[in-house]
Amino acid sequence: MSCLTKAAIDGFSYRYGDSKRADFRYDDSLSGFAVRVYPSGKKTFVLRYRTSQHQSAYFTLGQYGHLTLVQAKQLATQKLAEIATGINPAEQKRAERLKIGFKEFCHVYIERHAKPNKKTWKEDDKYLNKIIIPYLGSKKLDEITREEISRFHHEKKKTPYLANRYLVLISKVFECAMDWGYLELTHTNPAKRIKHYKEKKRERYLLPEEMPKLAKEISKEQNIYVKAALWLYLLTGLRKTELLTLAWEHVNLKKAEVYLLAEKSKTGKNNTLPLSSLAQKILSVIPKQKDNPFVFCGKLEGKHLINISKPWGRIRKRAGLEDVRIHDLRRTLGSWLAQAGFGLPQIGAVLTHVDFSSTQIYSRFGKAESLRPVLEHQSKALEQYFKL
Repeated sequence: MSCLTKAAIDGFSYRYGDSKRADFRYDDSLSGFAVRVYPSGKKTFVLRYRTSQHQSAYFTLGQYGHLTLVQAKQLATQKLAEIATGINPAEQKRAERLKIGFKEFCHVYIERHAKPNKKTWKEDDKYLNKIIIPYLGSKKLDEITREEISRFHHEKKKTPYLANRYLVLISKVFECAMDWGYLELTHTNPAKRIKHYKEKKRERYLLPEEMPKLAKEISKEQNIYVKAALWLYLLTGLRKTELLTLAWEHVNLKKAEVYLLAEKSKTGKNNTLPLSSLAQKILSVIPKQKDNPFVFCGKLEGKHLINISKPWGRIRKRAGLEDVRIHDLRRTLGSWLAQAGFGLPQIGAVLTHVDFSSTQIYSRFGKAESLRPVLEHQSKALEQYFKL
């Protein structure tokens, strides 16, 4: 008789090479109780049984490591007792899944899809918990109608870009629910076939005559890291997160370069960008903090600046430029370069655009040279206003 033991389970490895064949190791002391071994090395406890209609079925008890062998055997014994009374545990579990609420499933979506697959999962989490769940969260998944989602989308029409992002996210939540068995595959995705609002591309950037006012107010900022970050947005074209999470190990002042790692870049690729003379000057005087690897140090020990919205709000208000957002500083770089006669390939490369259409906002302007002269041109244009 073969009985499973912890030592035996620890030593199991998948037996069938590249095959997709299921690898079960049975315990002869308890009918149908087994460990399933996966090619990845994961092991789960399962129970094979026959339904009251004499059909073969199996029920996953839990993952080895989350459940001990003793706990899994106890659970299997309990399930066998239920099966003897005509209960089908797999069908029961499926029925419970189909009763899940929208709020509960959103947490499943974040853990199972957003966190493993999206760099922007925190944005999904924020949109769901602060905006979408308060509106739909009291309902079961299968109770939510297209009319309700359409009404929600309509109520957000004052911010068409965000309204459309919410709609896309809701649609993805329902797709995952159907894929994972929380809704019947025949269920209609209620977020589909709702017309998106037209999104007008934002074209705000700083005009040359606005720059002296902004530079004067930036120079009054007490936090050296905030002050330096704002100047470097204008000089490098880096995105907010790319800049604020920049570590000193990825700055090479001798070569006048910064390195962007794929995992921290929106492009998903490693990038090397040149630094202009003014950008070098700023980076050379930023104080380094002991045991903090980041260029822009935050209030918490060893952490980078998380958000500069509050100081930026004060600065732009004093400058009379309240409609200028942080991202508009990056757009300013692209616009000024375009007006100086540089072409779309160079501007797109500086701004690390993934696709050409992202650069077309500047398409009415000129031709190109290479990246370092491009950024050096911006450096010279801003130097007259600079004060750190």
